[in-house]
Amino acid sequence: MTILQKIRDWRKNHRIASAIFEGAAVFTAANVAGATLDALVQPQTQIVSPVSDVVAGVADAIIPQAHADFYDGARGPRKYQIDQRLIFDGSNAPTYKLLPKLFSDDDGDGTGIFGVAPFIYTPKQKPAMGAGVGVFHGFDLGSLLAVLPVVHSLEGKTTNINPTLYVTLMPKVGEGYILIDPRVSYNLGIGDDGSLSHNVNAGLTLGYQHGLVIVGVDVNAGLGPSCKDASKIRQQLKDSLEYGGIVRIDLDKDHSNWLQTYATNKGVTLAWRTNF
Repeated sequence: MTILQKIRDWRKNHRIASAIFEGAAVFTAANVAGATLDALVQPQTQIVSPVSDVVAGVADAIIPQAHADFYDGARGPRKYQIDQRLIFDGSNAPTYKLLPKLFSDDDGDGTGIFGVAPFIYTPKQKPAMGAGVGVFHGFDLGSLLAVLPVVHSLEGKTTNINPTLYVTLMPKVGEGYILIDPRVSYNLGIGDDGSLSHNVNAGLTLGYQHGLVIVGVDVNAGLGPSCKDASKIRQQLKDSLEYGGIVRIDLDKDHSNWLQTYATNKGVTLAWRTNF
């Protein structure tokens, strides 16, 4: 079954999530149109820095392997952001993720409070939802973000606490930018029955931006409870290893709206975001 057919079937069979999905998509399209119109009627407007968003690793707080993104740990160009994703992992229908985000920096010094409220819907399962708070800080070559998301899965009856640190480095090279996005997180899962699970996860994104197009690669792996057997550690790393490529296309010159595709050894994700 093709990805397009999966999307059509998902929209037909899951109308509530589809309505949320389409409403957010309409908002994105309207925001893109507004940004384009502003660029046409105000061509003298200065283009902002390409440092443009916090990644959705926060969105993936309920699973050990967080999808990578460009500009991990960097705030968006505006105060609010809507982040949407369709994830194809080999199942019959995609998982939908919606992440409203807030970047509060009232004094404009590049340091502020970050908030996110993830909603995750998988067909034939109860949803997962939660909230996360953190701080972000900008510096000359990029920025960092420390965030503590808490997400409860109604299907798995598990609450996941996932403190995460993202760092973005963006040295300028020629006419473009080299992107270096390391990240590390710890995930604690607490079952409604009192059971516990935990792991440590780390990843690195490398990319290059030129104009409105960004391409890159990513690698990510995790470890469960520590053990003294080196062979078991190697097996854990092998089983959790995720690698692949990322392509991002900005839809306007101030990097406020964009489409992005993740293609890894474990699935494909389509993403789009708007800042307002």
